[in-house]
Amino acid sequence: MGLEVAQANAAYMLEQGGAWYESADRLARVLYYHRLAADQGNVKSLLQIGDAYYYGRAVQVDRIQPVVKAPGIKRLKLTYDEPP
Repeated sequence: MGLEVAQANAAYMLEQGGAWYESADRLARVLYYHRLAADQGNVKSLLQIGDAYYYGRAVQVDRIQPVVKAPGIKRLKLTYDEPP
């Protein structure tokens, strides 16, 4: 799978884009690297996936999909739902 920090950094660099890398599939690649990082527990990447679905970046706008199929969402739910 690779290192989640490296995958999140690659996604960030692609998001920033700029003249050094402009491609029709740039946003799809950003989402791909965020998914890889989120699968390994990167919460910021998980948030970026949700934002992509909410705002329609590289995917069709869908406000239910990220909640239902987001990797790691059950882990986060358990973390915040457990009583102290």
